[in-house]
Amino acid sequence: AAISSKGQMAMVRHHQDLDIYRLDLDLLRHNSTTSPKPVLNSTQMESNPQVSPDGTKIAMEANRGVFREIWTANIDSTNLNRVTNLMNPITGSPAWSPDGRRIAFDCRVGGIPGIFVVPAEGGKVEAVTTAETAGVVPTWSPDGAWIYYSSFRGGRSELWRIAPSGGA
Repeated sequence: AAISSKGQMAMVRHHQDLDIYRLDLDLLRHNSTTSPKPVLNSTQMESNPQVSPDGTKIAMEANRGVFREIWTANIDSTNLNRVTNLMNPITGSPAWSPDGRRIAFDCRVGGIPGIFVVPAEGGKVEAVTTAETAGVVPTWSPDGAWIYYSSFRGGRSELWRIAPSGGA
């Protein structure tokens, strides 16, 4: 805010509203007119959508409450479901396992970025990395045997891999 010598005030009010839309690429490929259609369009923040392997669901990070959590919904926006309840301000980057049964994501528990896995319908969250193997932005290998992620633990940003159950 800025206040003038005459007592006038100027200020900026910032409101961020991120929504998820879908676009029919088949229509675009055939030169048909199409426009994005809302999947989740609310007054809350929904971001980083990831489509399930079978194409029927999306996983996303959303702040439908105080903290960002991982949520899922049907691709038509029905059946919205909170998958995590970590109550941590920085949780996101969801990634579906190839079989669609699990979601890997990152979260900064205690300020340390880590990779976690949760059943796609919700349930017990399992830590994959430790403080020594910390990282962000997980991606599954096509066979589901590995989770690849970015880590700065070597002094620079590097790509690492770890089994979904954790380990070296």
